[in-house]
Amino acid sequence: MQRRMCGRVILVSFFIAIFVSLSFGFLAATAQAAKTVRVLYPAGLDLEKGAFLAGWDLNLKDLKVEPVILRGQGSVARALASGKEHVGYLTFSVFARVVSKGAKLVALAVSEQNLVWGLVAKKNINSVQELKGKKVSVHAPAGISASIIDFYASKAGFKRNDFQMMYIRGGENRIAALLAGKVDGTVAALIDANVALNTGKYKVLSVFGQEAPDVVGPMLVATEKFVKENPDAAQKLVTAGVKGLRLAYDDPKRFAKAVKVRAPYSDEKLFWQGHRDFVKYQLWPKNGGDPLLKKLQKSLEWFGKNAAGEAKKMGYDKGFRITKEHVAPQFLEAALKEIGRK
Repeated sequence: MQRRMCGRVILVSFFIAIFVSLSFGFLAATAQAAKTVRVLYPAGLDLEKGAFLAGWDLNLKDLKVEPVILRGQGSVARALASGKEHVGYLTFSVFARVVSKGAKLVALAVSEQNLVWGLVAKKNINSVQELKGKKVSVHAPAGISASIIDFYASKAGFKRNDFQMMYIRGGENRIAALLAGKVDGTVAALIDANVALNTGKYKVLSVFGQEAPDVVGPMLVATEKFVKENPDAAQKLVTAGVKGLRLAYDDPKRFAKAVKVRAPYSDEKLFWQGHRDFVKYQLWPKNGGDPLLKKLQKSLEWFGKNAAGEAKKMGYDKGFRITKEHVAPQFLEAALKEIGRK
């Protein structure tokens, strides 16, 4: 009798052990399936950031991306440099600035091959030279938009001070100032500029990405710690992101549907106008961007030659260079090996 009872106890214990093991396995699998990666953005979710978002939403199965909107580039840079956050978007100039000061960040892939900026002016103004002496707005005295206006001024044979400069934060606010007649021209993202262009009273004098193709647009970056501890997650983010870049070209309707889940557009005309610009200028890179190290080195050289003030802030005057330590190209290479090049 005791042997029988003992056997029953052992059998019951065996099944309990199996049940517990399966339960823990299920919970572990569920936890893994629910893993979330926070991605920091310096402003709202818009068409510029739409390609990677669409790729992530449509292609990530066991990884969830949680967009986190911060006030600006500086806020994103500080959060990443502190190690409290690990993945985000940064423009090249801000990325270079923080890594030159020791931040352990690496570039994973490019979401915009060139800067999606235009020099926009009233319709009766036909050249940069004709803006001389007139009111022109950029974001702030230092930064990428200021570097762009310096570049155009130098190309036209004068300096920024030859404009009546106004500093207005936010591209949409600069366009609003243009519409209100407060300025004669501005530097702004094309997606913002379309609001003014559609009135028929303004035009794009120049697309900066065509004038300076070496200057990379916003990049997906991560901390070295994240890449080291989460290589699978980094790989999935890059692979799915590149699929989103391609979707913008291959299936615009499906792409639009995915983007609008994250960044609703009430104006269909503006959405498709923006999409057309991105595709026309190939600002969404089908292969995730030119080789990272080469592209970032060229961008640094551009700032050194054309935007001395910004270059100095980036540490260029101290001999700073972009090196292999600042990029993690293995993820993009593996993604293109898996899905093929276009």
